[in-house]
Amino acid sequence: MKPKDILTSDAINIICKTIKESDVSGEVFFVARRKGNKFGNVKRTATGNRNAVVMNIMDVFAGDIVVHNHPSGDLEPSMADIQQAAILARHEVGFYIVNDDVTEIKEVTRFAKNLMVSRGNSIQFRYNFERVLKDVFGYESEDTNRLLIVFDRVIDRYYSGQVELKRFGDAD
Repeated sequence: MKPKDILTSDAINIICKTIKESDVSGEVFFVARRKGNKFGNVKRTATGNRNAVVMNIMDVFAGDIVVHNHPSGDLEPSMADIQQAAILARHEVGFYIVNDDVTEIKEVTRFAKNLMVSRGNSIQFRYNFERVLKDVFGYESEDTNRLLIVFDRVIDRYYSGQVELKRFGDAD
C-alpha cells in the first residue's frame, strides 16, 4: 500500500514537512479525517523521541485515522503500536505507520469500513431529523431543506473542531 492510496496529496505533504521540521528526530503522531474518498485535514497531535510518544486520543473520532512515523524506517509495529492500535480500533479509528519521507505506509488497523462513519451517526440523525420536521412539525420541503442545510453546517463545523455540541443537562 502506498500513502497516496489513502491520504490526500496535501496530507502527505503536511506529514512529510512536519516530520522534517520536527525539533526532535523522533516519532510524530497525526490525526487525519475523511476528505472525500481519502484522508486529509491532518493535524499533528503529539511528538516524541526515537522510542516513544505520549498521545492524547481525545481529539480522535470514529472514522479518523492515526498516522505516525518510525524514524528507523522499519514500518513493523512495535508492541506499543499494536496495543494503541487495538484501543483505537475499538473506537473505529485506523492506525498507520509511515517512513519519514511518507513514501511507504503500513496499515496496523483499518479505519471503520463505512466510509462515512465519522459522520455515520449524524447521517442517521439527519434522516430522523428530516422525518420529524416533516411528519411531526409539518414543515414543507423548502423549510426542511433550509433547516437541513443549517444542520449540515453545524455537523461540518463540529467535525472540523470549530464548535462543540452538548446535550441538555451535560455538565459544563
